[in-house]
Formats: sequence, structure tokens, C-alpha cells
Amino acid sequence: MKQHPTIFAFGTALCLLLSPLAASGASTEVAPVEGKQADVLATVTGVRSIVHKKSGLVVRLLEADVSASVAEDPIALFLVVTDDGTSNWLGRVWRLPYGVERVRALSPTACGVDASVEVDGPDQPTPSRPSPKRISRVFHLCFLTVDGKLLPKLLFSDDAKRAG
Repeated sequence: MKQHPTIFAFGTALCLLLSPLAASGASTEVAPVEGKQADVLATVTGVRSIVHKKSGLVVRLLEADVSASVAEDPIALFLVVTDDGTSNWLGRVWRLPYGVERVRALSPTACGVDASVEVDGPDQPTPSRPSPKRISRVFHLCFLTVDGKLLPKLLFSDDAKRAG
């Protein structure tokens, strides 16, 4: 899968901003993010982060509001997995294939993480109908091999838990 340069730059920039190394007190001049990269960074509405104990990798789920107007499932999700190392940096950034209404939780699994989310139901809201029902789903995000190495591609699956 080809990575989009804006998403990669976005993820890399956020990884650096959220890294414990950023708070070390060292002073470095950094050029400002401009153009489309700045637009994407401005849309980040939430970040969830855990350390995957099996692999030692830091896992971040970035929530970004990408809707141009009122839209069903307006939140795009970016999964950022890094080792937070300074030399021989190891990391990947993926944009998940589905948007969500809300992220509820992020929990580690043997091959990665599970993200508990809510998505809009099948009916679009209209003036005569209230907002659609929300459906809870679990996104299974596998990015590790059996021996704990980072995969080049994300394995994504989901399942509905219950109607809201």
C-alpha cells in the first residue's frame, strides 16, 4: 500500500511532538509546518496513546475531524506506531479505512490493539427523524508479527458489538 506523503509527514510530525524526547530540554530549530500539512494538523481533535508491552512500541490513535460539513462518521483515524528511539527510528503511520463518530477505548492485543468506537447507524438524519442510532464496533488493528516485529502493512478488521 502506497503511503500518502501528507499523512506520513503528519504522523511523523505528531510523533515528534508527542514523544517523551520532545520534553528533554534540548533546543533545536524546527521549520513551521505549512500548506496542506498544517490543515491536517489543525484538524486533530484527540489522541489516545498506550505502550504495547509485548513489543515495547508506543501506539497512538489520532482522531482528526475531516468533515467539510455535517457528515456521517466525520472523524478519521490515524494509527501511529513508533519505537520512540533517537537512532534507527522505527515506525509506521496508517489511516484507517473507516471514519467514526467517537472513539471509546484503546486496548492492547497479541498482534496490536483493539479500538472500541461508535459509528453512525444506517439511517441518515433528516428534519423529521432524530439522529441515527450509534453502533458500537471494535476495530482489530494488527501490526505485529508473532515474534513481536512491526509488520509493513496494517491488518484491519471490525465487528459490530450492539445497536445503540
